[in-house]
Amino acid sequence: MAELKLLIAKRGTIKGQLRRFSTFINSYDSSKVAELNIRLDKIVGILDEFNILQDQIDILCEINTNTDELAQQERESFENEYYKLVAMAKECLEPVTNLLQTQNNSTKFENNGTFKLPARDLPSFNGNYDQWLPFYETFKTLIHNDQTITDIQKFHCLKSCLKDEAAKLVDSLATTFENYSITWDLLVERYHNKELIIKNHVSALFALPTVTKDNSTAMRQLINTISLNLKVLHSLGLPTEQWDALIIYLVVSKLDYITARDWEENITTDIPALSDLIDFLKHKCESLESLQVGSKISSNQGSKPTYQRYVNNGALSVQNPSQIECSYCNQSHFIYSCEIFKELTAENAFQEARRLKLCTNCLRKGHSSMNCRSSGCKHCNKKHSTLFHGKKPSTSANPQESNIATWSDVREELNSNVYTLLSTACLQILDAAGQFHTCRAVLVTASHSNFITNDLANKLQLPSTHIDWKIISIINQNALSVDKLVNVTIKSKHNNFKSNINSVVLPKITEPIPSFDLDRSLFNIPSGIKLADNNFNKSSTIDLLLGAEIYWSLLRDGQFKIDNQPTLQNTHLGWILGGNVLLPYPLNDRTNSIVSLGSITISNAFGN
Repeated sequence: MAELKLLIAKRGTIKGQLRRFSTFINSYDSSKVAELNIRLDKIVGILDEFNILQDQIDILCEINTNTDELAQQERESFENEYYKLVAMAKECLEPVTNLLQTQNNSTKFENNGTFKLPARDLPSFNGNYDQWLPFYETFKTLIHNDQTITDIQKFHCLKSCLKDEAAKLVDSLATTFENYSITWDLLVERYHNKELIIKNHVSALFALPTVTKDNSTAMRQLINTISLNLKVLHSLGLPTEQWDALIIYLVVSKLDYITARDWEENITTDIPALSDLIDFLKHKCESLESLQVGSKISSNQGSKPTYQRYVNNGALSVQNPSQIECSYCNQSHFIYSCEIFKELTAENAFQEARRLKLCTNCLRKGHSSMNCRSSGCKHCNKKHSTLFHGKKPSTSANPQESNIATWSDVREELNSNVYTLLSTACLQILDAAGQFHTCRAVLVTASHSNFITNDLANKLQLPSTHIDWKIISIINQNALSVDKLVNVTIKSKHNNFKSNINSVVLPKITEPIPSFDLDRSLFNIPSGIKLADNNFNKSSTIDLLLGAEIYWSLLRDGQFKIDNQPTLQNTHLGWILGGNVLLPYPLNDRTNSIVSLGSITISNAFGN
């Protein structure tokens, strides 16, 4: 009997645990998710413990008394209560469980079927200070500041980006909603140390690797190291644009003797710029890489015919001499070696190159001079062939002919497939009755003043100030008289930013921007970016021009630069796009509508 009493007492302890779990479930709220997880883990095993004890009690009860029916009721009662409570607990946890489901090992998440992390991989961070700023800016822009992502998703994403020392710093923190902000603040406090970051990047500049002779890989690494560290230091507010002489000295001291000598011979000014040295090193790399590939080809083909190398828009091409054909006379030589072609005047040679659809810089097919990576004219360093630099000048007395190379550059640019996109933004503007209206603005740093169309000013019914000003532009030197100035209040559609600006009233600011619709698929815009103008690629009218007076106060931290894409810049109005985009077709005359913008907007306002 003593043994039976001991077993019944143990069974009572287990039943007490189940009762306490029942009390917790009945008073549960969503703030106790973590506690519910722990309690559920503890309660899962008690059914097996109860069954073992009940089996032992049943055996003893068969020996002493006939209590089969009571034992069966005891077992069924406990099991029913246990299964009911466990089911209730899992129902409470189901929303959180669904939220924590991840794809591709926690690199992609879904939020109600609508949110997805950017398709391109997020950067990783291993605790090195030289990696912190790029990681910080990218993660902050794409993940941390995105209000559509929950903290638990942000935490999973952050942990997947951390490696080595940085990962160890936060390993002890559980993945919960509350711990994301703690982890982020911990990383920022540990690594967002401006002084240490500056010291680290300056140290990298003074520890540049030495480049051995004819080593294109080491030279590329040298160029990348210089560019990366200077960009970071510039973003931290240091005047790196004034360091050219110092950086040139550091870089040249790391070059082999022959490369350093070639650089000195290449200098054409008393004070060379760092960009000149970088261009020189890039060209040197291309030459070395061409020779290296040519050596491999020669060694692999033994006694086969000799092959010649040439660079076509930065890509190495190899041709058998018997296959070389002049584009102009169809003989077996390159066009720049063609005596007939070289007999042409500079202007006629240029026109023939255009007719044959050749690059007017290297005289090869497949690209334009704007994208050509070959060096320019040996006389003036402009982006055109030396053959076009007055090789055989016309006898005309027209002085414009002596400048034929300069205007050929303009024509080449206007007929290329590179389009320059101006930055536009949709914002809210306040009328006299206190109501906001949506308008479309173009952002132009080359304008001293802000401008508003007469149509929008009339719609807002704002009081105006009489002025007697003249507007002068670069394109049109004839002064345009203006007599009305209004003070307007603009507001961002994405945040609480608001500003009052004076704007000159004009009948029309510019032609529609862009001058024609652009294919949206040409632009690689990261997910999570809130654009200032969602229809930036659609040709549409401009109501407002924001000039240099307010432009710089609109800028915020955050910028993306992608090859052959406009630059993405973060502003208080949202992310704006501006710069060149490579189109899959030539522009021809459609570029002319862009030039007309200069007749009004690139302006200077002054009083009489």
